[in-house]
Amino acid sequence: DEFAACGLSAVPSRSIRPPMVGESKANFECVVTQIVDIGHPDNGNALVIGEAVEIHVVASLLDGTRVDQAALRAIGRHVGNGYSRATDLFDITRPP
Repeated sequence: DEFAACGLSAVPSRSIRPPMVGESKANFECVVTQIVDIGHPDNGNALVIGEAVEIHVVASLLDGTRVDQAALRAIGRHVGNGYSRATDLFDITRPP
């Protein structure tokens, strides 16, 4: 159980079967819309594309209509045992 191993609690989701992380400041409930096989077929690599059907964010993270990214202190899960922190935030102005 990944939750127990990390000292986290599983909280029931509203729209999907897998639980949310109770201690998380933001949770996305997603459904798979497409799976695209990438790379060599023997490797079993796939790009999973989903649709967020529910988004849960604690009020203290909201800055008007946006999530305060610095306050979120997001962590991403990668392949295998790899994780990353979103600590190097910067803006790029979109061209008109």
